Amino acid sequence: MKIKFVNEIPQWIISSDVAAYHPHTKTIWIRNNLGWRTIPTLLHELTHWFIHKFLGNNEKLHNKLDRKI
Repeated sequence: MKIKFVNEIPQWIISSDVAAYHPHTKTIWIRNNLGWRTIPTLLHELTHWFIHKFLGNNEKLHNKLDRKI
């Protein structure tokens, strides 16, 4: 897994304008200059990675994490 800090999340993987986990490239993308929000954002994306890697990419868990349920 890679973690990339960028000025803008690439258009082809946008799930948010702040950060995204892209499972096919096994990369977490996080915007620069988030200040104190960097750590909780990274933890959020690491949780998506964990769900994908160890829990069979369970969509219900992803949605719950993103509070869509």
